[in-house]
Amino acid sequence: MVGKTLGIFSYPWPEEYVKGLPPQGTPWELQRKVVWRKANPRSEDYMKTLFFNHWPKGDYINADKDPNWFLWVSSADQVVLLYPDAIGLGFRHIESQVFKLKKTLISVHVLNGRRREFILDHPTRWHLYLRRFLERGMFGEALTVLIFLMITPVLLAVDWTKGHR
Repeated sequence: MVGKTLGIFSYPWPEEYVKGLPPQGTPWELQRKVVWRKANPRSEDYMKTLFFNHWPKGDYINADKDPNWFLWVSSADQVVLLYPDAIGLGFRHIESQVFKLKKTLISVHVLNGRRREFILDHPTRWHLYLRRFLERGMFGEALTVLIFLMITPVLLAVDWTKGHR
């Protein structure tokens, strides 16, 4: 039987994104807004409701609003990280703190904005780090553009040799 369950939420994105304000500034800020759009993170209210649907007697903390959130971790019998997106962009620091402070035999669970629940162990953390790196760097999109740039001249040459204009 699980005792005290602690749900930890954080929203690493600026409020301007949620309000729909156009991004301003450097290309890095524009890239970050694109990553936010692709992540499609859920709101705090949504995640809070989702948490209490799974753990009605759990304790909920917003790590952004409570600077002493980490003090609760050592007394929890179960820790649930509430990722507003699918892979927990912006949660690396919180994960590190939780793994340092939690009781030895306590497992860390994740409930993400897509309603998926899984146990966060060390191999899963490394897989998430890789996915976050790929997502932030937009390497899939860059590879697709590169492939199109390489194939387009070949397809144009084939069309021209066949007489298509």
